[in-house]
Amino acid sequence: MKPPRTGTIVSAQSRVSLKRLCRWGLVGLGSTVSSMAQAQAPPPPTIQPELALSSGLLWPAGSVEQGRPLGHEVDAVAPFTLEIGARVVGHISLAITASYGPGWMGDDPPTNEICWMSREYAGEECGVSIHSLGLAAAYHPVIGVLVDPWVGVGFGHEWLGYSGRLPVLTSTDPREAERRADASFVLEGWRLPSVRLGAEVALYGPLSLGAFGAFALGKFAEIDSTCDPQVPCADLHIQDRAFHEWIGVGVRAVVLIPVGHDGSATRPTPLP
Repeated sequence: MKPPRTGTIVSAQSRVSLKRLCRWGLVGLGSTVSSMAQAQAPPPPTIQPELALSSGLLWPAGSVEQGRPLGHEVDAVAPFTLEIGARVVGHISLAITASYGPGWMGDDPPTNEICWMSREYAGEECGVSIHSLGLAAAYHPVIGVLVDPWVGVGFGHEWLGYSGRLPVLTSTDPREAERRADASFVLEGWRLPSVRLGAEVALYGPLSLGAFGAFALGKFAEIDSTCDPQVPCADLHIQDRAFHEWIGVGVRAVVLIPVGHDGSATRPTPLP
């Protein structure tokens, strides 16, 4: 057998080297294209805006002022609360809150003069309403899963309003008054740090639904009155201020606002 020619061996080695070079080139090109695609892809949003709407029942405790129990003036309130906020650093969410809702008078004789006279002389119960503005923060210990538990704190300003009808005195007996006049007053003051504990379950897409319990502490400072010109009333500064509390439960719905380039919302994920 004749030995192979030297040129044949060189040609075979050259073809092998060329194949390896092509393979390495294709791998390098693929890696470069993949890196460029990842560099051009938009990063996931670090802030996820969200809207929340909640409602429930709050029962009063404490006093408007010393010797004036809040429970003698209002039985319960049912505020609707709108929260506009965002998840800002993974487990933390911040929001601006605004609430408004009706209330109901208690069965006990009212300790405020307007509602007492409205019941006694006009035969009408006072209407009750509550509204507030504030800021809230919440901590979400477990995120990126089906159930989203949280604990939150907040503070703000609250207004508790009453409206009734008073007799316009044309005789010595208020029951014989020929006309009734509208009268209202509003208790206002700061709502000190409130605490809420709740959880939501992801339902469909950006929508979640859940429940919560709440405790709020406050102190009224002013009484703003609005009356018919023929009915005397005046604004008052509460001297013997006292703490009052709201204790309640409710339901809460959360909607994630789309912020992605494809118009989708991204549920928060744990920080690396």
